[in-house]
Amino acid sequence: MLVLLVRPDRPDVESERKRVGLRHQPLGLLYLATAAHGAGFDVEIVDEVLGENAERRIEQLRPDWVGITVASRLFRRSCEIARFAKARGARVVLGGPHPTALPEHSLVESGADVVVIGEGEQTFVELLTTCQWDRVRGLCFNRDGRVVKTESRPPIEDLDRLPIPNRQLLRLQRYRSDSELGHYVPRGDRLIRLMATRGCPYRCTFCAGHAVFGRRVRFRSTESVVEEIRQCVADFDAHHFSFIDDTLTVQPDYATELCERLIRSRLRVRWSCLSRVGLDDRMLGLMRRAGCVMLGFGIESGSRTVLEWIRKEIDPAVAMDTIRRARRHGLVTKTFWIVGLPKEGEREYRESLLLAKRLGSDFAIPSVFLPLPGSEEFDRMQRAGLETDPNRIISVSSDEGESRRRQRRFLREFYLRPAYLYSVLRHLCGASIRQHLALLWAFLKEGAGLG
Repeated sequence: MLVLLVRPDRPDVESERKRVGLRHQPLGLLYLATAAHGAGFDVEIVDEVLGENAERRIEQLRPDWVGITVASRLFRRSCEIARFAKARGARVVLGGPHPTALPEHSLVESGADVVVIGEGEQTFVELLTTCQWDRVRGLCFNRDGRVVKTESRPPIEDLDRLPIPNRQLLRLQRYRSDSELGHYVPRGDRLIRLMATRGCPYRCTFCAGHAVFGRRVRFRSTESVVEEIRQCVADFDAHHFSFIDDTLTVQPDYATELCERLIRSRLRVRWSCLSRVGLDDRMLGLMRRAGCVMLGFGIESGSRTVLEWIRKEIDPAVAMDTIRRARRHGLVTKTFWIVGLPKEGEREYRESLLLAKRLGSDFAIPSVFLPLPGSEEFDRMQRAGLETDPNRIISVSSDEGESRRRQRRFLREFYLRPAYLYSVLRHLCGASIRQHLALLWAFLKEGAGLG
């Protein structure tokens, strides 16, 4: 039985950033592929982020099953693929954040056979191996014209039970241009993405990340994480890694143990991760000794009014101190921002831009607010009777409204200020100059409305 797993994409979205190397490995899909392959199924991954075309591969391979991972902004594209696969005789299953948040809507709109709700590895394998779907926890499907939802599946408690992802299924050489903004990867090397934790305890109102993994953080053993890194070094001669956890440092004791184990391993790898602000010198120094080269921080807004509304429990003064300390330890820093959040007017927007400049991170990445299904803001808009049709979310992400104009102003004003351009000179004698300039050009093109 052939299972085709698909990550949809729109080639016209963020094309310039992808061209310069932001073609990220679909780690969630790889976990599913590894689980299905381990259960005896033939599995192939189609990744449209690489320019592949799902319909073409479905026509060529005629798979028995087509599984599609669905992000909200790509729901329309996912529906196109689902209908095409159904017309070619395949059974179609949807999974990921959007179907988990809106299972019934996703099932009906796409015409898929079944939706996997939440973490998918165990549910997906059981789905493939039985015809009695009503006995499989974590499913939503149509039976005799009636939508059926089975009992919820609890989160996987022991993450070490999941096999280490089989990256041979991903054909890793296709992602040689994968990079992490701010984490320089030499041309002859490659970047490997991995996860040490699942779940996020914070309650930011704009975020839907908890829809799949929940709010309670679960941890892999540090032995398992280092063993995965060791395997990648041995099998792929890879020495650069990016942790894609929501917040790797959420539990300081765990982060400390992981760093100490990496130091003892003598693997001499370089890695990057996301963190909350508030790290002290002890932790930053330990992370640096363990091979950390880049830290990303979600700041979101410089307005205390907006921060309080979205329940982003950070203090701009602490953010300033953390980034200053991180740079003193030789770490590259990047900050993430959201324009168009509720309560943001021109004043609040200018406060964000001012704070971004004062923080002085190496990179600042502004995105446009979307009311994502599964987030509190989406639920709030529904209760208020505002437009929250999931089918319209993708059009919001590509509009030419005020939020998009603010995003472009943010990019221009941050990257074209003299202080930042002067800082670029620090990279002119380093090996990362080609990547640094290419990424800077990508952001400037987007800021000019050309990307």
